[in-house]
Amino acid sequence: MIKKEWLFMETPKEKAYNIFKKFYNVDGQGFNDTISSGIAKQCAKLHISIILENEILKPSNNIEYYQEVLNEIEKL
Repeated sequence: MIKKEWLFMETPKEKAYNIFKKFYNVDGQGFNDTISSGIAKQCAKLHISIILENEILKPSNNIEYYQEVLNEIEKL
């Protein structure tokens, strides 16, 4: 389900991939300086989990969105 406030945001799939990519290739370093994809996936999941914790403390409409992002990270 796409909410109207999501129209200007990345899709959950795009967001998941972009977060994963940032952890996988930290600061655009070369191939030999990257971390494994498994560790990058764990870091991305942790990042989204922290965001969800903050959303629970400060309720907003983004909880569903970030849960979808977390689901998409699982699929990577």
